[in-house]
Amino acid sequence: MEKQILRVLCALSFFLVMLAVPVNGQLSEGTTFSRTIKTGNRPQANDWGLYIGPSVQEVIDMCDNGVEWLGLPLTNIKYYYTDNLEFRLGLRMYRTATKTNGVNGRSFPGEELTNTNETKTKVIEGNVRLTPGVAYHFSSTNILDVYVGANLPFGFDSDKNINKGAIGGTATETSVSRNSFVLGLGAFVGLQCFIADLPLSIGLEYGFSGVKNFGQKYKHTIVNGNEKQVYYTLDKGGANMVYYDKLKSSKGSLGSDVRITFSYYFSK
Repeated sequence: MEKQILRVLCALSFFLVMLAVPVNGQLSEGTTFSRTIKTGNRPQANDWGLYIGPSVQEVIDMCDNGVEWLGLPLTNIKYYYTDNLEFRLGLRMYRTATKTNGVNGRSFPGEELTNTNETKTKVIEGNVRLTPGVAYHFSSTNILDVYVGANLPFGFDSDKNINKGAIGGTATETSVSRNSFVLGLGAFVGLQCFIADLPLSIGLEYGFSGVKNFGQKYKHTIVNGNEKQVYYTLDKGGANMVYYDKLKSSKGSLGSDVRITFSYYFSK
């Protein structure tokens, strides 16, 4: 229950920050165009757009993977193939790597050094999300724009922890790793409002999305000299773990989704 509450609070806090961001922009076609269309600059065929606004499910996904705000989509772009048909693409990447090297041989400070143990540790975490999508716009006015669409998010999650050492001249290595493929499908209906005569819009999208995580298992490899052991677990660590010689595991989720978007449009 506490984990669910933290996930929801994490998502809500992001949208509160988004709503507090001031909106600024410039005229896309100069003063001549702004005098022609007083109520807004609506994108047309061959126009492009940049937008921000991860959905609730995307924010929860970032929180679950420990990505926090560093995992915000690096690229969210729209392209209007026609006046009504829009293609979009989102990209999110995140990766951290930590390395440590050390020598120890004392249980506590001041103890006589009896044996030196060399240790090397490497921790790597990351994920990639690519989200192509398409939307069809019904309205042709410059004030409100209603549309429907679908997207197909997919990507990878990776998590690896390697510990290498030498105890009494015997090389040891312990590694825990997980590589998960993620595939989803979403459908939505949206409404966006164009701001004055600026090439800007604010919108709201609501729909349903499903995500499937494949390969939800951790591979443990232990090497001690010439001996090697390999087993699998559902969790990375902790008490009362169950160890498997072979394991297949996946996780799926389905539910409603919502996002608030801020878009800026421009021409080539």
